[in-house]
Order: sequence, then structure tokens, then C-alpha cells
Amino acid sequence: MKKVDGITVGYFPQSLAKKIHKMSVKIVLTPKAIEHIDDQHSTEFAQLGMNTELFVRFVVNNFNEVRIDKSQEMYLVVRADSVSKMAVIRLNYKELDKERVYYVESAMPVRNSYLKNKELLWIGAHPND
Repeated sequence: MKKVDGITVGYFPQSLAKKIHKMSVKIVLTPKAIEHIDDQHSTEFAQLGMNTELFVRFVVNNFNEVRIDKSQEMYLVVRADSVSKMAVIRLNYKELDKERVYYVESAMPVRNSYLKNKELLWIGAHPND
């Protein structure tokens, strides 16, 4: 039996999951994902005064958009009206035995153009459940 490896950084809110027909399950950041994300974005996170885990937790706790791509990976987005950069994490849903999880695949600050081919599923104030 394979066990979920990594840090639970939050849960996808149940009220929102029902609205967009997604699962309300925990969000996990694995050591392998941290290494991958650090290789790509540690300098940017340092400029924000964060590390990878803090950045991911920030997005999980503050996202105000949910998007999906053609491969069904989900994107949680923190968008501020007055800035061209946004904070994004990409999630991949997996089932391991009877446990269902969203794994963080990537995390990064991005510009608006990064999201142009991602379908908007939801926009609004962050759900508090």
C-alpha cells in the first residue's frame, strides 16, 4: 500500500468543490516538488521573503481564481487587481489506495499571459471553509 508522501499545506474548500465539481481533499507538497520548484523559482521567492512552502501556503490560503488546463490539472491563482504578476500553484489530483489528494506540481509568480489558455472555473473571494 502506497502512502501519501509530503507536507499537507491545506485543503480544497468543500463549498467551492461542490460548485465546480471537484474533490474537497487535502493539498500536499512533496519533497520532490519542493526540489523542482526551488530549482526554478527560489530566487523569486526569496525576493518576496518566502520559501517554496510559504509561497504554496500563501496561495492555498488566498486564491481567488481556479482554472483548469486541457490535461485537467487545476490552477489556484492569487490575482491582485493592480499588479501584472500573480501567484499560481498547479495541482494534480491522484488517488493512492483509498486516499485522494491534490499534489502541488508547480508554484510560481506569473504574468497574465501565462493563464490565457487555462479555462476559468471560478472567481471570487477566497472561501473560508
